[in-house]
Amino acid sequence: MPISIKTLRAFTEGIPWAKVFKKAENTTKGQRLYPSQSHDKKKNFRIDKGATVSDTQQEIILQANKDAEDTEVKKSAQKDSHRILAKCVIDPNNVDAEKAKLDLEESFRANN
Repeated sequence: MPISIKTLRAFTEGIPWAKVFKKAENTTKGQRLYPSQSHDKKKNFRIDKGATVSDTQQEIILQANKDAEDTEVKKSAQKDSHRILAKCVIDPNNVDAEKAKLDLEESFRANN
């Protein structure tokens, strides 16, 4: 079975978006933005910094955690822990959590 959209939504609803937006501005590509590694199991996914698109736009990437509690997420990560499940572009100067959640979900649906 594929990873459920319900599992993704549970993750995105718990993200402290203001902190993620702020952290994305000064983090190197490929570095983790959320959650800390000690929360991998409970959170199931992680958000990493993607490419810098422009001075005001940063890409964020959703990936599965190898230690995820959710069986399908764990299987996906064990198959390819670097697979991009979803991604979107954010503006660290304009925190819009709803847009980020919707864009990630749309990307997730298109890629899974």
